[in-house]
Amino acid sequence: MRIRWSTLVGASLLTAALTLSGVGPALAANPLDLGSEHVTDTVNALGDQTSAVNQTLTDLADTRNIDLFVVFVDRFSGPSAAEEWANETAERNGLGPRDYLLAIATEGRTYYLSADSAGPVSYDQIGTIESTVIEPQLTAGNWAGAATAAASALGDAVSGTGSTSGTDARTTDSNDTGTTATDPAAGAVSSAVVGGLSFFLLLIVVGGIIALVVIRRTRARARGDIESRIESLQQQGGAALVQTDDAIKRSEQELDFALASYGAEATAPFTRALNDARAALMTAFGLRQKLDDHIPDTDQEREAWNRQILDLCTQANAALNAQVESFNRMRQLEQNAPQAIAAAEASAQATRTRLGAARSTIDILKTQLTEDAVAPIADNAVQAEERLNLADGLIANGREQIANGTNAQAVVAVRTAEDAIAQANLLVEAVDRFSRDLQQASGSIESMLARLQADVASARQMPAANDSATSGTVWGAIESAERTLTGVRTRMSNPPVNPFQVVHELTAAQQNINMTLHNAINTQAAVQRQRDMLDREMMNAGAQISAASDYIAARRGAVGAKARTLLTEASRELEKADEMAQYNMAQALTSAQRASQLGDKAARTARQDVNQYEPPVVDMRMSNNRYTSSTDIAGAFLGGLVGGLVGDLLGSDDDNDRGDNRHRQSSGWGGYTPGPSRPSASRPSSGGGGRSRSGGGGSRSRPGGGGGRSRPGGGRF
Repeated sequence: MRIRWSTLVGASLLTAALTLSGVGPALAANPLDLGSEHVTDTVNALGDQTSAVNQTLTDLADTRNIDLFVVFVDRFSGPSAAEEWANETAERNGLGPRDYLLAIATEGRTYYLSADSAGPVSYDQIGTIESTVIEPQLTAGNWAGAATAAASALGDAVSGTGSTSGTDARTTDSNDTGTTATDPAAGAVSSAVVGGLSFFLLLIVVGGIIALVVIRRTRARARGDIESRIESLQQQGGAALVQTDDAIKRSEQELDFALASYGAEATAPFTRALNDARAALMTAFGLRQKLDDHIPDTDQEREAWNRQILDLCTQANAALNAQVESFNRMRQLEQNAPQAIAAAEASAQATRTRLGAARSTIDILKTQLTEDAVAPIADNAVQAEERLNLADGLIANGREQIANGTNAQAVVAVRTAEDAIAQANLLVEAVDRFSRDLQQASGSIESMLARLQADVASARQMPAANDSATSGTVWGAIESAERTLTGVRTRMSNPPVNPFQVVHELTAAQQNINMTLHNAINTQAAVQRQRDMLDREMMNAGAQISAASDYIAARRGAVGAKARTLLTEASRELEKADEMAQYNMAQALTSAQRASQLGDKAARTARQDVNQYEPPVVDMRMSNNRYTSSTDIAGAFLGGLVGGLVGDLLGSDDDNDRGDNRHRQSSGWGGYTPGPSRPSASRPSSGGGGRSRSGGGGSRSRPGGGGGRSRPGGGRF
């Protein structure tokens, strides 16, 4: 994009007006006009690095034919959401498909990378660039690093895809080689020669054009075939990841039931099979993360990794299915259906007793926490109530089936009831776990504030603070820490607040100023400071991952591959941090911070999936089960509890119609195997780069064309 003169004039007049009136930068900024440079910095975040960042962005435009504009403000206003603010600014300035806008609120601690859906970088790549490239830099307070890293990642993403510019027609000058006018005879001979050759030259040119068109069309068809094949593989791989993940979660629940009844020794073969399946799925999710990240992959890599994902999912499911018959023999549910129903009823009653306390806890937390902080458990009480109502109906149906002598039908009811109760129990326990994690996070904030305040005082006394060669860096760290202190104290005294985000911010600020203080404190003290930071960040990351895991497990019917991939990667980073803590605490802290960011990203992506989810409509007049309501069934689809329930609800007497896997009629243990069609829910697409991107804000029409800029993404840092 090239900046319009009208925009430049408008920006200049606005700047002049503010200067003459003595008005400084507003604490919150509305969508604004971009200036003459790629960087618009209203808060002087970049300082003397502005020119260098501008040059990097100019180089990106020259070498990759895309423009990245970066805007720094204190806070977003009118609208306050980062996504809407960035997209309105992009629309206001007429940004096109090859124009990107990174909007950063330095005090609000939110950001968003606005991109056109018709641009050369996919939305999945944009999301990965945000979470793995931009967010870590912002968390560390490295404003210039965030801009330059974003530019580098975008350049990598479009590398090799930009179109080459056409050759301009040019008029030859007096030095060009050509025919010049001489005497009349020479002109006549020349005309004759040219006339004779022109026909043949015309044939050659036309033939060349035809050959070029044929070659290009052949290559385009071949390219289209490759893309179609890879896209199909990616869709299959995404679906396989979701289905295999669900199968493992169901088998985990089933193994818990078996462990309680038969002990660890009797269930050891099933534990080994489950561990083998988990390991294969973990590897498959790792490959999916490589496909989703911002690093460009070759066609051969994309095809090979997608095929490996399918193979690994097949391997995981085979490990579970190999133990199906043995597991079913152990549980003997058909023979023990009456006892199983009685046990399920007792379990449901115990969970319902705890539900009231969970509901009260949620109501209190909603008054203390921000909406995004409480979101992981906000509707847990409602969801748990729906699962328990579903279980009550299924238990009643099971008793009726036993009375009729159809114990096989009773097994279908009791198995689904057990799953529903297990999910209700998970939803209630998630509230307790969230509350404990919240107390830990909140309890550490005061000591973190005191430590950061003491470090600011120490930094002020450093000789480097008065050294002209180093004072800029030292005072930059001091001012950044003081802004964090002021912002956190203001928010803590004016609830609602997000304590998890506050801990993350304070850890980043502590890390930043510790780098400045490194040479001024003794080694033992430095190690202890780093240990404290690492412990707090690992605690925070564990809380984020736990909340996301509980949320996805209880709503697995709606959550696609993207959120599950992010969650798996977050767990992997936390494990890496734990392993490295003994010998490289700096790297361990980086991994813990990334784990926290990925866990938060997984939770937000899962919530977006659930918000977009539409359960199928089941005609209850066709149901064989008069004890369940349409609301109960909607909750069953959301929770992924449809293994044997759907066929029963649709009134089918054919065993083949009872869910997605005949292995699970006797128990919930087993891997996924394709089955007959059933009513389908609108689950966000798992293939071809992730979920539907029709999130908040709607498409934005603007000069320059394109496909729209509505994309869930960005967030807090």
